[in-house]
Amino acid sequence: MFPVFRALKELGDFVLTCATGQHKELFENAALDFGIPINFQLESGSDYDNFASKTGLIIQNLSKCVSKIAPSIIVAQGDTNSVFAAAYVAGAHGIKFAHVEACLRLGSIRDTYPEELNRRFCTILSDYHFAPSERAMNNLVKEGVPKNQIYLTGNPVVDSVYYSLESELTDPEQIEIFKQISGIRGKIVFFTCHRRENYGQGIINICEAIKKIVQSRNDIHFVVPMHLNPQVKEPIEQYLSGTKNIHLYKAFSHRLSIRILNLSTIVMTDSGGLQEEAVSLKRPCIVLRESTERQEVLDCDLGTLVGNSYTRILKEFNNRI
Repeated sequence: MFPVFRALKELGDFVLTCATGQHKELFENAALDFGIPINFQLESGSDYDNFASKTGLIIQNLSKCVSKIAPSIIVAQGDTNSVFAAAYVAGAHGIKFAHVEACLRLGSIRDTYPEELNRRFCTILSDYHFAPSERAMNNLVKEGVPKNQIYLTGNPVVDSVYYSLESELTDPEQIEIFKQISGIRGKIVFFTCHRRENYGQGIINICEAIKKIVQSRNDIHFVVPMHLNPQVKEPIEQYLSGTKNIHLYKAFSHRLSIRILNLSTIVMTDSGGLQEEAVSLKRPCIVLRESTERQEVLDCDLGTLVGNSYTRILKEFNNRI
């Protein structure tokens, strides 16, 4: 299970959980899967509002919440705008900040905006750095972080994969979806896409490559839990809906996602977390990005970067299957 979630359960009343409102439905499903109560639910507008206005609203509402409860420490995980906001608010209020999944790095803050900027900002303001790997720990040392502030915790994604795999599905709709997918005869490709760098022509290229694959291979089935963002959801529905051997679903819960991943032959994604989940279960992963902060995924020879190039996607897919 996520170390931070496990800590929340063990500490009980000493810890209060605040949901910032970013990706509200997805977070609520994850909290339910891991048995974590949400003590404070903030509002931050639509998930797809202007970046600056949405982040500003998260900071404003989180600051009010922090003023009310006066915590001794704020803990946040990952590289989302919510984590950026939490680090900023902690600094503004003079509260200690702990960053889980600290110091994943790319070459430039422009490589994956705003995630890389968020990660670097958090490093500056963190009092405790929970590094998921030796590479991340070494990054912290190179950037001048005092060693007594660094803790090598291992990757929380790995814990969450096996926790979810061992947990039972309880929602009837999810149970039915799992039955449908487990009944597929052929090789399953787990496909997700949501990152900004693939908006527009990029997602169109990816969809066209997927259509080409299923047209040429009757044994290949794509399982597609669609992101809620209309800049991703709408083109996926437009280009892939009604295509044989392509199965479109609304976003999965974490438990269902891991079960489907475990049934899959290969993964095609631009998600950082899913890259790590895939290799945790020893599934090859075609990474729909030009770079990744999860370098370990590439080092173990299960992950390959292809960007959103139609040609490179087809070539790598044919190499892997």
